[in-house]
Amino acid sequence: LLTMEVMLAEMIDLPEDCSGGQAELDPSQLAISQANVSFIANDVKKECNLILKLKSPETTDQEMALVIAKELELLSIAAQHQTIYSSIQQDTELLVCAINLLRSINDIGKSGDNVFSREEKASGVDSIDPHHPVYGLKKDLIRLIANMAYKHRANQDLVRSLDGIPLLLDLTMIDCHNPFITQWVVLAIRNLVENNRENRDVLSGMSLQGMAGHIAALREAGIHTELRGGKIVVKPVDG
Repeated sequence: LLTMEVMLAEMIDLPEDCSGGQAELDPSQLAISQANVSFIANDVKKECNLILKLKSPETTDQEMALVIAKELELLSIAAQHQTIYSSIQQDTELLVCAINLLRSINDIGKSGDNVFSREEKASGVDSIDPHHPVYGLKKDLIRLIANMAYKHRANQDLVRSLDGIPLLLDLTMIDCHNPFITQWVVLAIRNLVENNRENRDVLSGMSLQGMAGHIAALREAGIHTELRGGKIVVKPVDG
């Protein structure tokens, strides 16, 4: 876990250029090489289901599950640096893994009061525990999906084929264990519908549900919407 924390700190410190993309760097200057990131991605794909065992407090795989969760956080950040870690966006198996894992933990969280359940309100600042076993996990999975879908038609289509759009819309509500989850859902939806009529049609055909209060945020993200008969009507996003 300590090694992953150090690697996360290195990833977070990567410079960005003024356009929000990755500044050009010599690969030899990277503290975390492309090979390291590929190794971590393969580890996540192989072992991601260990995270589901965190539902049981007595699991003997807790430490490894927590390592996988940290690896997912690192990948979700690395995926936004596409000029350096371009292999992430090309890894369709990783995207499938992220969607399936997100769906599983969402379903488990709804099944009862457990480690994956949504925490709507904190009783106080001290009750928001950043050391919670799955703190930020749903948000990191959504961030990974959002970054992998950015200007990538095949990944946009793959998310749709796996029913990922309804899944994301089901995760718009505030969750104290996943700060900024709503904002990442909005960004993910924005990236999924950009220049993709089929994905816009899926979104347009859905009832508002959790997204009802986020129409303004969608517009700020470049998704032009209006309400008709209790449904979202989505207009094209210019690429």
